[in-house]
Amino acid sequence: MIGISVLALLTLRSTSQEYRSRFPLPSATVSNGWGVNIHFTDPSPEEMQKLAREGFKWVRMDFAWAAVEREKGQYDFSAYDRLMGSLRSVGIRPIIILDYGNDLYQKGSPRSPEARGAFCRFVEHALKHFAGQGIVWEMWNEPNISFWQPKPNVNEYAALAIEVGKTLRRAAPDEWYVGPGTSGIDWGFLESCFKAGLLNYWDAVSVHPYRGSEPETVIDDWTRLRTMIETYAPNGRIVRMISSEWGYASQEGGISTDLQSAYTTRQYLSNLIGGTDLSIWYDWKNDGENPKDAESNFGTVTPDLSPKPAFREIQRVSNGLSGYKFDMRLAQESPNDFVLAFSNGESVKYVAWTSLGPPHSAMLHLGADTKTVPLDSKPLIWDATSSTCLSWTPLPNAIDLRTTASTSTLVMDVVKALNRSALKTGLHPRVSLSNPNTGELKTYDLSTSNLVSISQRLTADLENDLLSTSRTLVASLIDSKGRSLAQNVQCNRVEPIELNPIVADHRTWLVLHNPAQHPYDIEAFIMTGDKIEGHSSTPSAAMSGVYPVFDKSQFGPKESLGVGLTPQRKNADFVPQRVVPFALDRFSAKGRIELDPTRYGLVQDGDAKIEGKISASTLTVTDGPVGSSEGIRIDYQFHPGWKFLVLQAQGEVAARKSLHPISLNMFVKGNRSLDKLVMRFIDSTNQVFQPAYGQIDWTGWKFVSFPLTGRDCWHWGGANDGVAHFPIRLNALALVDSAGGVGKANTIELTGITLVERQQP
Repeated sequence: MIGISVLALLTLRSTSQEYRSRFPLPSATVSNGWGVNIHFTDPSPEEMQKLAREGFKWVRMDFAWAAVEREKGQYDFSAYDRLMGSLRSVGIRPIIILDYGNDLYQKGSPRSPEARGAFCRFVEHALKHFAGQGIVWEMWNEPNISFWQPKPNVNEYAALAIEVGKTLRRAAPDEWYVGPGTSGIDWGFLESCFKAGLLNYWDAVSVHPYRGSEPETVIDDWTRLRTMIETYAPNGRIVRMISSEWGYASQEGGISTDLQSAYTTRQYLSNLIGGTDLSIWYDWKNDGENPKDAESNFGTVTPDLSPKPAFREIQRVSNGLSGYKFDMRLAQESPNDFVLAFSNGESVKYVAWTSLGPPHSAMLHLGADTKTVPLDSKPLIWDATSSTCLSWTPLPNAIDLRTTASTSTLVMDVVKALNRSALKTGLHPRVSLSNPNTGELKTYDLSTSNLVSISQRLTADLENDLLSTSRTLVASLIDSKGRSLAQNVQCNRVEPIELNPIVADHRTWLVLHNPAQHPYDIEAFIMTGDKIEGHSSTPSAAMSGVYPVFDKSQFGPKESLGVGLTPQRKNADFVPQRVVPFALDRFSAKGRIELDPTRYGLVQDGDAKIEGKISASTLTVTDGPVGSSEGIRIDYQFHPGWKFLVLQAQGEVAARKSLHPISLNMFVKGNRSLDKLVMRFIDSTNQVFQPAYGQIDWTGWKFVSFPLTGRDCWHWGGANDGVAHFPIRLNALALVDSAGGVGKANTIELTGITLVERQQP
């Protein structure tokens, strides 16, 4: 019996490997990982042929449970059979979304044991019916927002996703299974899924990286997601990443159809840079005729299938790079200038564009192919005359600094890879590392030094730069004429030390996040220009916490606060970070509990038909991290639907302009409501930016910081270019989105609201 069991297991594994070899997840070769969302099972005549001619190889489509099982135990797959036939006829593969509830078993999403069991039976029948057709099965669509009913709940979702995973691995172990298809990259939701064990079942993690900024901002997010996956994935298990829905709408008041077309291709290319080979654009065609409605204008074609500029742009890039594999991004002088190398056998092509700013000419560093090239928002494609890139090892886009030992290993790997490339190409190898705090540039010549010694020095430099969350290592190959090929390797500290100022109770405090718990002395200086007017030191601040440093709440136009850490270890230097914190905490009106209307206001917004109650009062916070301080209490209750409250900046707070903004810091006492916490600011062109902190998934006091750079957040109005044009002014200090609401009364409290700026010249 044992021998038979082993033989059966080996046969099963062989069958699974054979199936996955025939229907693999896509590689970085253009355009076998490029797809589009659709909303139909029966296409118009010639619609699928046109979609294929655009260059797409995948479609993503809902597989709604209630549409298949209209009577208990009776499954009608006929509509999806027709869709699968249409896809096969043009060589397109599907991502099928297992989603949505069925009132036969439970109102809303399947949360009860009976409903989960029924959903799994539906999945098992679908797996058997569509077996061996190369489908990628995705578990739900955006369960972190209103698509999970009655209200998003990660524990309910994970329970169902695990049962589906067990069903799939039992009934069809060779099929591809991915999830959770979150709206945005919801870090808290994803981490909860990973902790629940879903990486034991998923072959890839799918997300929808929608954003109001340019597509290239996703690259750092992919690096962060990859780190999170590697942290939680079982040893030896490879879990991929998928961008299973993401687009930009070209409605009136939004981006133009021309900019939308540029974003379509740059999104796909940015995903390749980030290590994500399967990208689904939202949407194939406009869903309506209203030019002012965003949902009606995501398409690459109009409802009658007339091509938009996006259609032609995708077709141009797909045809221009067809069969070419992405190899590497080549470093240039401007971080906003992107140059990628693609190869097909012995042939090399370059792709270049600029992500921000006006069109311009740039000297592109391409080794023997170095030349001046006109760059604009749409990718330029041309053939290389030199094939040096084929002999150059692609370096990682980023490495994660965790421990000294792991940092040393990663740095040594980069140095060895660069040295191997130098030996292959006969070019001169060099590594550079700049310090963003001091501006110092260190250069290491690999041809004249011991590789181990260089790796040790680089590791020490990275480890000693305590306050930088990211450093850039530039690896270069230089020919005899001084022409270079270079790759950037972002060195990210996984859990960086953070030191943030906050003002409360007429004092300045520093919030220290010190995950390694090494002993440091906190040093703080009041600076007037370069002159030190006051000094404070907090010795042995090893634990993360809140430390008072000055009895001073406001800083004048020529003053700044220099803050930093003096590590109590060898070879580490103190580097002060000069910032200017400004207290925004005078909440009450002349000693009364009401908000001071000359500074703050509280309003509710959203769907006017949805009922809601809100009220605000001031209070003395005695249980917070900064002792006795004035705070704001907000009570709210929203019925189900789209509703949110806004703590508005008014009067002198709204009028204050910031030329050098860094962040808006505060302490927030949470309620574990899973409501979303965001804020808003407005730039000099009246462009509105809305940075998001995330869900309120905690109770008690928590430090919250909103970046005011304008990067990677929703924006609209004004210049509408995703670039914060300074000065800015604060609009909503806190915005609480009820995420659908359940009618429950909730309360949050805030204290220590602080605007932080860079030191002015």
